[in-house]
Amino acid sequence: LPASGSVQGCAGLNADAGPDQFSCDPTSPPQLQGSYSGVPDKYYWTPATYLSDPNSTDPTVNAPAGKYTFTFTVEAMSSINLISNGNFEAGNSGFTHEYSYGFPGGTFGPGWLSVGTNPLGYNGSWAPCGDHTSGSGNQLIVDGHTSANAKVWCQTVSVSPGKTYLFRFYVQSVFPAAPCQLNVLANNTSFGSVQGGALCDWQTFEECFKANSATVEICIRETSGVGYGNDFAIDDIEMYEKCMDTDEVVVEIVDLKAQVAIPQPPRCASDVFD
Repeated sequence: LPASGSVQGCAGLNADAGPDQFSCDPTSPPQLQGSYSGVPDKYYWTPATYLSDPNSTDPTVNAPAGKYTFTFTVEAMSSINLISNGNFEAGNSGFTHEYSYGFPGGTFGPGWLSVGTNPLGYNGSWAPCGDHTSGSGNQLIVDGHTSANAKVWCQTVSVSPGKTYLFRFYVQSVFPAAPCQLNVLANNTSFGSVQGGALCDWQTFEECFKANSATVEICIRETSGVGYGNDFAIDDIEMYEKCMDTDEVVVEIVDLKAQVAIPQPPRCASDVFD
Protein backbone atom coordinates (compact mmCIF):
# COMPACT_ATOMS: atom_id res chain seq x y z
CA LEU A 1 0.00 0.00 0.00
CA PRO A 2 1.24 3.56 -0.65
CA ALA A 3 2.57 5.70 2.16
CA SER A 4 0.30 8.34 3.64
CA GLY A 5 2.17 11.26 2.10
CA SER A 6 4.90 13.79 2.73
CA VAL A 7 5.58 15.04 6.23
CA GLN A 8 5.96 18.75 6.94
CA GLY A 9 8.99 19.79 9.01
CA CYS A 10 11.02 16.56 8.75
CA ALA A 11 12.46 16.34 5.26
CA GLY A 12 12.56 12.84 3.79
CA LEU A 13 10.76 11.02 6.61
CA ASN A 14 8.82 8.18 5.02
CA ALA A 15 7.42 4.83 6.17
CA ASP A 16 7.19 1.76 3.92
CA ALA A 17 5.39 -1.30 5.34
CA GLY A 18 6.61 -3.52 2.51
CA PRO A 19 4.62 -5.94 0.34
CA ASP A 20 1.45 -7.69 1.44
CA GLN A 21 2.08 -11.17 2.83
CA PHE A 22 0.33 -14.51 2.22
CA SER A 23 0.92 -17.83 3.96
CA CYS A 24 -0.87 -21.15 3.63
CA ASP A 25 0.87 -22.68 6.63
CA PRO A 26 0.34 -21.18 10.11
CA THR A 27 3.40 -23.08 11.37
CA SER A 28 5.61 -21.05 9.01
CA PRO A 29 4.91 -17.45 10.08
CA PRO A 30 5.32 -14.68 7.49
CA GLN A 31 7.81 -11.90 8.14
CA LEU A 32 6.99 -8.22 7.65
CA GLN A 33 9.41 -6.14 5.59
CA GLY A 34 9.16 -2.59 6.92
CA SER A 35 11.66 0.10 5.97
CA TYR A 36 11.99 3.87 6.17
CA SER A 37 13.81 6.87 4.79
CA GLY A 38 14.94 9.88 6.77
CA VAL A 39 16.14 9.72 10.37
CA PRO A 40 13.25 8.69 12.68
CA ASP A 41 13.46 8.89 16.45
CA LYS A 42 11.45 5.68 16.66
CA TYR A 43 9.42 3.26 14.57
CA TYR A 44 6.82 0.65 15.50
CA TRP A 45 3.99 -1.56 14.27
CA THR A 46 0.36 -1.49 15.41
CA PRO A 47 -1.45 -3.46 16.57
CA ALA A 48 1.31 -5.32 18.42
CA THR A 49 -0.80 -8.48 18.77
CA TYR A 50 0.77 -11.53 17.10
CA LEU A 51 4.04 -9.70 16.30
CA SER A 52 7.37 -11.07 17.54
CA ASP A 53 8.70 -7.53 18.13
CA PRO A 54 6.50 -4.52 17.25
CA ASN A 55 9.53 -2.20 17.59
CA SER A 56 11.58 -3.85 14.84
CA THR A 57 11.27 -3.27 11.10
CA ASP A 58 10.79 -6.96 10.27
CA PRO A 59 8.83 -8.86 12.95
CA THR A 60 7.29 -12.24 12.26
CA VAL A 61 3.51 -12.67 12.44
CA ASN A 62 2.60 -15.58 14.71
CA ALA A 63 -1.15 -15.59 14.15
CA PRO A 64 -3.89 -18.15 13.53
CA ALA A 65 -5.56 -18.35 10.15
CA GLY A 66 -7.14 -15.03 9.20
CA LYS A 67 -6.60 -11.70 7.49
CA TYR A 68 -4.77 -8.92 9.36
CA THR A 69 -3.75 -5.33 8.70
CA PHE A 70 -0.65 -3.89 10.36
CA THR A 71 0.44 -0.24 10.32
CA PHE A 72 4.11 0.76 10.28
CA THR A 73 4.75 4.18 11.84
CA VAL A 74 7.90 6.30 11.90
CA GLU A 75 8.22 9.38 14.11
CA ALA A 76 10.74 12.20 14.42
CA MET A 77 10.97 15.71 15.79
CA SER A 78 11.50 18.64 13.48
CA SER A 79 14.80 20.43 13.98
CA ILE A 80 13.05 23.83 13.89
CA ASN A 81 12.31 25.41 17.27
CA LEU A 82 9.06 27.36 16.86
CA ILE A 83 9.55 29.40 20.05
CA SER A 84 11.06 32.87 19.72
CA ASN A 85 13.68 33.90 22.30
CA GLY A 86 13.14 30.74 24.33
CA ASN A 87 16.59 31.07 25.90
CA PHE A 88 15.93 34.73 26.84
CA GLU A 89 19.23 35.89 25.33
CA ALA A 90 17.25 38.59 23.51
CA GLY A 91 16.07 39.87 26.89
CA ASN A 92 12.50 40.84 27.71
CA SER A 93 10.99 40.24 24.27
CA GLY A 94 8.82 37.75 22.42
CA PHE A 95 6.53 36.81 25.31
CA THR A 96 3.75 38.16 27.52
CA HIS A 97 2.88 37.66 31.18
CA GLU A 98 0.67 38.91 34.05
CA TYR A 99 3.53 39.94 36.35
CA SER A 100 5.26 43.25 37.03
CA TYR A 101 8.68 43.59 35.42
CA GLY A 102 11.65 44.45 37.64
CA PHE A 103 15.41 45.03 37.51
CA PRO A 104 18.34 44.04 39.72
CA GLY A 105 18.50 46.27 42.79
CA GLY A 106 15.05 47.71 42.11
CA THR A 107 11.55 46.89 43.31
CA PHE A 108 11.01 43.15 43.33
CA GLY A 109 8.73 40.80 45.26
CA PRO A 110 5.80 38.38 44.84
CA GLY A 111 4.21 38.96 41.46
CA TRP A 112 7.41 40.28 39.84
CA LEU A 113 9.70 38.77 37.23
CA SER A 114 12.73 39.73 35.17
CA VAL A 115 15.15 38.44 32.55
CA GLY A 116 18.65 38.27 34.04
CA THR A 117 21.66 36.10 34.80
CA ASN A 118 21.81 35.94 38.61
CA PRO A 119 18.79 35.50 40.93
CA LEU A 120 20.87 36.78 43.85
CA GLY A 121 20.77 40.26 42.29
CA TYR A 122 17.00 40.40 42.85
CA ASN A 123 16.81 39.00 46.40
CA GLY A 124 19.70 38.56 48.83
CA SER A 125 18.13 35.34 50.15
CA TRP A 126 18.12 33.64 46.75
CA ALA A 127 20.82 31.34 45.45
CA PRO A 128 23.02 32.49 42.55
CA CYS A 129 21.73 29.72 40.26
CA GLY A 130 23.10 29.86 36.71
CA ASP A 131 20.94 29.59 33.61
CA HIS A 132 20.25 26.26 31.90
CA THR A 133 21.85 27.10 28.55
CA SER A 134 25.41 27.91 29.55
CA GLY A 135 25.40 28.63 33.28
CA SER A 136 26.15 32.29 32.65
CA GLY A 137 23.41 33.45 30.27
CA ASN A 138 19.92 34.87 30.72
CA GLN A 139 16.97 33.14 32.34
CA LEU A 140 13.46 34.18 33.36
CA ILE A 141 13.67 34.91 37.10
CA VAL A 142 10.31 34.83 38.91
CA ASP A 143 9.00 35.70 42.36
CA GLY A 144 5.74 33.72 42.33
CA HIS A 145 2.49 35.67 42.24
CA THR A 146 0.11 35.56 45.22
CA SER A 147 -2.77 35.27 42.74
CA ALA A 148 -2.96 31.62 41.72
CA ASN A 149 -2.81 30.85 37.98
CA ALA A 150 -1.21 34.14 36.96
CA LYS A 151 0.51 33.85 33.56
CA VAL A 152 4.29 33.62 33.90
CA TRP A 153 5.09 33.23 30.20
CA CYS A 154 2.93 33.14 27.06
CA GLN A 155 3.65 33.13 23.35
CA THR A 156 1.43 32.70 20.28
CA VAL A 157 2.83 30.33 17.64
CA SER A 158 1.70 29.48 14.11
CA VAL A 159 0.95 25.76 13.76
CA SER A 160 -0.81 23.30 11.42
CA PRO A 161 -4.20 22.02 12.61
CA GLY A 162 -4.15 18.30 13.31
CA LYS A 163 -0.38 18.17 13.81
CA THR A 164 1.22 17.10 17.09
CA TYR A 165 3.79 19.31 18.81
CA LEU A 166 6.29 18.73 21.58
CA PHE A 167 6.71 21.56 24.12
CA ARG A 168 9.71 21.60 26.45
CA PHE A 169 11.24 23.91 29.04
CA TYR A 170 13.35 23.80 32.21
CA VAL A 171 12.58 25.18 35.66
CA GLN A 172 14.70 25.48 38.83
CA SER A 173 14.03 26.72 42.35
CA VAL A 174 16.14 29.70 43.50
CA PHE A 175 14.83 29.57 47.09
CA PRO A 176 14.12 26.26 48.89
CA ALA A 177 10.68 26.99 50.37
CA ALA A 178 7.43 26.11 48.56
CA PRO A 179 8.66 25.06 45.10
CA CYS A 180 6.55 26.46 42.28
CA GLN A 181 3.67 24.52 40.73
CA LEU A 182 3.53 25.19 36.99
CA ASN A 183 0.70 24.28 34.63
CA VAL A 184 1.08 24.46 30.85
CA LEU A 185 -1.82 25.25 28.52
CA ALA A 186 -2.40 25.34 24.76
CA ASN A 187 -5.25 27.71 23.92
CA ASN A 188 -6.38 27.49 27.56
CA THR A 189 -6.38 23.68 27.60
CA SER A 190 -3.95 22.13 30.07
CA PHE A 191 -1.64 19.42 28.75
CA GLY A 192 0.79 18.97 31.63
CA SER A 193 2.37 20.28 34.81
CA VAL A 194 5.72 20.32 36.60
CA GLN A 195 6.97 21.25 40.05
CA GLY A 196 10.14 23.13 40.86
CA GLY A 197 12.77 20.83 42.36
CA ALA A 198 15.68 21.31 44.73
CA LEU A 199 17.69 24.50 44.81
CA CYS A 200 19.44 25.18 41.47
CA ASP A 201 18.32 21.75 40.19
CA TRP A 202 16.81 22.04 36.71
CA GLN A 203 13.60 20.05 36.19
CA THR A 204 12.37 19.24 32.69
CA PHE A 205 8.84 19.70 31.38
CA GLU A 206 8.23 17.79 28.14
CA GLU A 207 4.77 16.98 26.82
CA CYS A 208 2.95 16.83 23.49
CA PHE A 209 -0.33 18.37 22.35
CA LYS A 210 -2.33 18.33 19.12
CA ALA A 211 -3.09 21.63 17.42
CA ASN A 212 -6.74 22.32 16.60
CA SER A 213 -6.29 25.73 14.95
CA ALA A 214 -3.78 27.66 12.84
CA THR A 215 -2.30 29.40 15.87
CA VAL A 216 -1.81 28.34 19.47
CA GLU A 217 -1.17 30.41 22.56
CA ILE A 218 1.15 28.47 24.84
CA CYS A 219 1.05 29.67 28.45
CA ILE A 220 2.90 28.69 31.61
CA ARG A 221 0.95 29.52 34.79
CA GLU A 222 1.97 29.24 38.43
CA THR A 223 -0.97 27.59 40.18
CA SER A 224 -0.20 27.71 43.92
CA GLY A 225 -0.35 31.44 44.62
CA VAL A 226 2.08 31.03 47.52
CA GLY A 227 3.75 34.25 48.70
CA TYR A 228 6.65 32.92 50.81
CA GLY A 229 8.94 30.82 48.66
CA ASN A 230 7.61 29.99 45.20
CA ASP A 231 10.75 31.56 43.70
CA PHE A 232 12.05 30.05 40.49
CA ALA A 233 13.66 30.48 37.08
CA ILE A 234 12.66 29.21 33.63
CA ASP A 235 14.94 28.72 30.63
CA ASP A 236 15.33 27.11 27.20
CA ILE A 237 11.69 27.00 26.11
CA GLU A 238 11.29 24.93 22.94
CA MET A 239 8.52 23.66 20.69
CA TYR A 240 8.90 21.25 17.78
CA GLU A 241 6.53 19.67 15.31
CA LYS A 242 6.25 15.93 15.86
CA CYS A 243 6.57 14.45 12.40
CA MET A 244 4.94 11.11 11.61
CA ASP A 245 4.37 8.94 8.57
CA THR A 246 2.50 5.63 8.28
CA ASP A 247 2.00 2.78 5.82
CA GLU A 248 -0.12 -0.38 5.96
CA VAL A 249 0.41 -3.99 5.00
CA VAL A 250 -2.12 -6.83 4.75
CA VAL A 251 -1.20 -10.31 5.97
CA GLU A 252 -3.41 -13.28 5.08
CA ILE A 253 -2.84 -16.68 6.63
CA VAL A 254 -4.75 -19.69 5.29
CA ASP A 255 -4.62 -23.11 6.95
CA LEU A 256 -4.71 -25.55 4.04
CA LYS A 257 -5.12 -29.21 5.11
CA ALA A 258 -5.40 -32.11 2.67
CA GLN A 259 -8.18 -34.55 3.50
CA VAL A 260 -8.45 -38.05 2.03
CA ALA A 261 -11.89 -39.70 1.93
CA ILE A 262 -11.61 -43.35 2.97
CA PRO A 263 -13.84 -45.53 0.70
CA GLN A 264 -16.39 -47.94 2.13
CA PRO A 265 -14.65 -51.34 2.14
CA PRO A 266 -16.58 -54.38 0.72
CA ARG A 267 -18.24 -56.72 3.16
CA CYS A 268 -17.49 -59.79 1.08
CA ALA A 269 -14.77 -60.61 -1.39
CA SER A 270 -17.33 -60.86 -4.20
CA ASP A 271 -18.79 -57.38 -3.55
CA VAL A 272 -17.89 -54.49 -5.80
CA PHE A 273 -15.36 -52.09 -4.22
CA ASP A 274 -16.70 -48.54 -4.39
